[in-house]
Amino acid sequence: MTVRVLHAATKMFPLLKTGGLADVVGALPPAQSQLGTHARVVLPGFPAVLDGLTDLETVADLGAAFGAGNVRLKRGVLAPHGADPQWQAHDWHAGLAPAYLRAAERQGAPHVASVMTVHNLAYQGTFPAAEFGALQLPGDFFAVDGVEFYGHVSFLKAGLYYADRITTVSPTYAREIQTQTHGAGLHGLLQTRTHDIASILNGVDYSIWNPSIDDSIASRYTAAKPSNKSKCKSALQERMGLKQDGDALLFGVVSRLTEQKGLDLLLSALPDIVRGGQLAVLGTGDPALETGLKNAAAHPGAVAVELGFNETLSHSIIAGSDVVMVPSRFEPCGLTQLTPSPTARRRSCIARRRAGGYRRRLFARKSRRRTRDRLRLRYLQPGEHRRRDPARLRAQGAPPGMESRRQARDDAKLRLGDGRACAMRKSIRGCSAPDPGAQLV
Repeated sequence: MTVRVLHAATKMFPLLKTGGLADVVGALPPAQSQLGTHARVVLPGFPAVLDGLTDLETVADLGAAFGAGNVRLKRGVLAPHGADPQWQAHDWHAGLAPAYLRAAERQGAPHVASVMTVHNLAYQGTFPAAEFGALQLPGDFFAVDGVEFYGHVSFLKAGLYYADRITTVSPTYAREIQTQTHGAGLHGLLQTRTHDIASILNGVDYSIWNPSIDDSIASRYTAAKPSNKSKCKSALQERMGLKQDGDALLFGVVSRLTEQKGLDLLLSALPDIVRGGQLAVLGTGDPALETGLKNAAAHPGAVAVELGFNETLSHSIIAGSDVVMVPSRFEPCGLTQLTPSPTARRRSCIARRRAGGYRRRLFARKSRRRTRDRLRLRYLQPGEHRRRDPARLRAQGAPPGMESRRQARDDAKLRLGDGRACAMRKSIRGCSAPDPGAQLV
């Protein structure tokens, strides 16, 4: 039996993109089709969407609906896909789809399976209760066991309640959203559906994010032959108006500018970054953060900020940066850390907080200790670089793991057995040289 899936979302690469969701919706249906699944996508009729499709035809006229005038459903072609829906709804924008399917069953329609995929629980699509009538759902759907959420209508809750199954974008996030800390008020509902929740780890399309075949970067390179990466760095510095300096540590950020993404933390670290380093930022979002970054761009040749979304420039920043910064406070999965992967595909380091999906992506269980050991800064006495006894290192004041970097940074100095002191915070960020007697291994 052929599986047939209809994805419901608000954006899809390459038609319309404002974040990682568009990449997933653009990559997942073709991947499913390669496995024999008939996959289609339903999107709002934004001009960019309609302009990117061919063979458009009207397949249904819904009349006046949702408070709008004449609503029509059109079908077009972007790539060869199959037909007929099992519904997969992505985030709150499509959260009402499972509710409409259940309402249709009351009128005799056959059961159509639905999956609600949570990319970010923090965005819930909450609207005043007065808008419920415009949705044309049965009146009893506005209840605690339905779409009602603290006296309002929640599109996301509708999907979580009425869908047959719920998926998230990482195993860690599947657990986190069932806790009070990360459940955004919906943890109670999610706990009752714990056996219906699964996780499918996000991914990116490496036929697009691959510097060995990428036409949008200054020069192609591979992990085995990375010499041309320096040309990408130089081109990025020229494009962003940064000083041409091959030795400057270039930090790159491609992100929505929101508190969740930790961009305020980036601003607080800026004084350390510009002491010998450079920063290139691409994104848009909260006006306060946009203003802060604009002010930061007052450092000539050291900081460059471009507000908006630019697919070509995002590739250039990932390819040309020495360090890709991802300081998110929480992250369901995160795609930015995947674009230089696998095996350092773009030869860029990742600087990120250990949050949500990043924990799963960058710290696999079996290799976590080895990775932590390789990345840890150890300040040792001469001749000690081969001795790795953790108890002895802790006795000398060395941090026991990556999780102790913040404490060590807040303490500002790490005192070792030889009596030397080192500014841990500056050394970790690469903005000043460590103590001459120290070794980085």
